[in-house]
Amino acid sequence: MVIFMIQTNGKAPSIGSREIFKMRQANLDKVAAHANGMARVMMNPRREWLKHFMIFDTTGRDGMQTYKAFANPNVPRTESKKRVITELAGWGVPAIEVGYPGASTAENQVARAIVEFRNKAGLETVLVGLSMTIPEHVKIAKEVGMDEIHIFSSGSVPHAWVKFGKMPHELTGDVVETVKFARSIGFEKILVSLEDAFSADPDHLVEVALRCADAAKDAEFRYNIPDTIGVATPEHAFALTSFMIDKTGIPLDVHFHNDSGLAAHHTVVAACAAAEKGQAIRGQTTINGLGERTGNAALHLVLKELHQFWRVVPKDVKGKTLELNRLFEISRFVANLAGIPIPANAPAIGEDSSVHNSGPHANGYMKSLEMGRKSSIYVPENPRTYGNKERVETGPLAGKSNTIVKMKQFGIDVKHPKIKSRMDEIAENDKSISASRHVSDAEFILNAFEIIMGKQCGVLKIDERDIEIIMGGNWPPRARVKIEINGEEKFGEAMGNGPVNAVISAITNAIGQESLKFANYDNHSLGTGSDATAEVELVLENGCGPIRTSCIGPNTTIIAIEAYAQAFNALEALKQLRALSRE
Repeated sequence: MVIFMIQTNGKAPSIGSREIFKMRQANLDKVAAHANGMARVMMNPRREWLKHFMIFDTTGRDGMQTYKAFANPNVPRTESKKRVITELAGWGVPAIEVGYPGASTAENQVARAIVEFRNKAGLETVLVGLSMTIPEHVKIAKEVGMDEIHIFSSGSVPHAWVKFGKMPHELTGDVVETVKFARSIGFEKILVSLEDAFSADPDHLVEVALRCADAAKDAEFRYNIPDTIGVATPEHAFALTSFMIDKTGIPLDVHFHNDSGLAAHHTVVAACAAAEKGQAIRGQTTINGLGERTGNAALHLVLKELHQFWRVVPKDVKGKTLELNRLFEISRFVANLAGIPIPANAPAIGEDSSVHNSGPHANGYMKSLEMGRKSSIYVPENPRTYGNKERVETGPLAGKSNTIVKMKQFGIDVKHPKIKSRMDEIAENDKSISASRHVSDAEFILNAFEIIMGKQCGVLKIDERDIEIIMGGNWPPRARVKIEINGEEKFGEAMGNGPVNAVISAITNAIGQESLKFANYDNHSLGTGSDATAEVELVLENGCGPIRTSCIGPNTTIIAIEAYAQAFNALEALKQLRALSRE
């Protein structure tokens, strides 16, 4: 077997795609035997070691490299980074990569601010700074207060040659000397990575790891094996992790990219391989899988796999069980800052990931709860574990069970004679409507109200001709509105960060209910080209609870007003239906 390494005689190595593939296969052959027994390990990993899996979050570094993420002009990237990292530190994530303090003044300043926050808050999270093999950058990381330095270079032939015009072994000296320097200036925690490790010669990785560990002396030294371009397979992840532990005994980090869609699974596979060897690894992850190209290993998927299959929950920085029920909330916090929405069906954190839409599933859900179960037979585990919730919606394949459960979810007692007698009609009505479009919470409640009460609930009326929006100059948009509530005219005005925000705020001010809260707003395009239209979704809350609604149309501001009025009227309808069900 030919290994495309080392001997170049001063000439560029052959690194075309075919040669790289052969090189990767040859390097895989060197560790292949270490994948033996993988199936047995994955079916029954050593939980006593797996439960010590450690989270290393890199959302504030690799996650910030997501294309078009954190691009809100009202929130600078450095501020977004600070908010993300401080939130995760508050959650108790053991180690967080802050960024590259030596790369720019902005990176330097935000690193200092994060250190200051961590220290004032009395948090114990280890803050990690990235650096190339440049001593001055390592020194800057120390000066800003980083607890751990992450030194990186290139590990594979393609990376080393394209970036530096050298072979991997020619870069080893720089890595070792940088580690020595880091230790000499007081770093007690040192991490080394050679990029594209899964395309690199594993013997070279071992040599660098051992030399760096020796150079780190008495420091806490860790070695990272990054799948920089996402070419690993589960078997390769298992084998290389096992190989590195067998050959070095050095504590490992793993860092997988998601080009094959398997980054999170590879992280768990590596953790199981390490556990089999009596070692706990650190898995480098990001919130929501943010990161370069297709992203990094998504923390929610790693946590989901560990808990669902083996009931393993990683520890926080204080050694206590991480609060998994905050995952849903934190994922949304980061998604809102990043401007990258969470897919509705994303495992654990997707808003609709535990929704039942068909009749049989709704029936199973209903009967499960009637039997006293905390979750239904149609989910693998309780979504509340992650801060999410299981619910039933209506759709074209729904049955009467969907309507019954949904009414109960809104706190309406369906046993009341007046309500019970109309349930079939409500179910058929929603099924008919949902055959052509989605039925929102607000529309569901308003339809049920009209069928049960025999009239429409139109407490709030808004005419678009009574809306005035003033825009121009350097002033934020301002809106003036006239509305009608129960036949009484009311007026309101407000400024906002956009025309929709100004109008909605003005309407809320006109209504004048302190308990009324505009909880969420989202708009997106339906279709492309000149015939595209927009959909607005919003959530309105008061004492009756949140109501979600959506409207479609060409003018975002107008449909936002329509959605607001629909949600407000649905809240009033819900109030009356609840009162009726208690009679």
